Amino acid sequence: TMKSLLPLTLILMSTSALAVDPIDQYQGGQIVILKAQVKGLQSQIDTLVATAGEAEKTFHFVGFSASSMSADGGIFTLNSACQSSFAGSKMCTSEEISNTVNPTMFDVNTKGWVQPTFSASGNTNVDYSGEVPSNCGGWDGEGGSISTAVGLVVNGVGVFTRENCDNLISVACCSDQ
Repeated sequence: TMKSLLPLTLILMSTSALAVDPIDQYQGGQIVILKAQVKGLQSQIDTLVATAGEAEKTFHFVGFSASSMSADGGIFTLNSACQSSFAGSKMCTSEEISNTVNPTMFDVNTKGWVQPTFSASGNTNVDYSGEVPSNCGGWDGEGGSISTAVGLVVNGVGVFTRENCDNLISVACCSDQ
């Protein structure tokens, strides 16, 4: 009957109406500009969603390397010492150690080399920790005698100090795990 066909006809008409964008039907003035802006924003959102998983990783202190070494073997050697002790880890920066939440505490006499995170403060390079260390001449002892150069270390309770770069010390290790 006619009464039973009316709801079906209305449903079919409404679904076909959804297939046509009402903004496309009106091509004047501000509506077209707004539609272009919405498409641009959607593109930016899609890009952000796609790259969200690639955000910078946050590293935190996990412990000290099992091996001890002087600081003149290069950054890769120091990183390798950490990787041997903690899979996927690397030598910590002072900023990473300072920002570690719930760190594992070690014996106060345990210590490890740390990569300084410098910030300019007047004429002196001050590390994130407040110390004024070097990085042992780029971790190779250059720029002076390795026996007189000093590098940044942290002890087992988080106190930063400086040590001679030729001292045999573990490496403070950080991981994103």
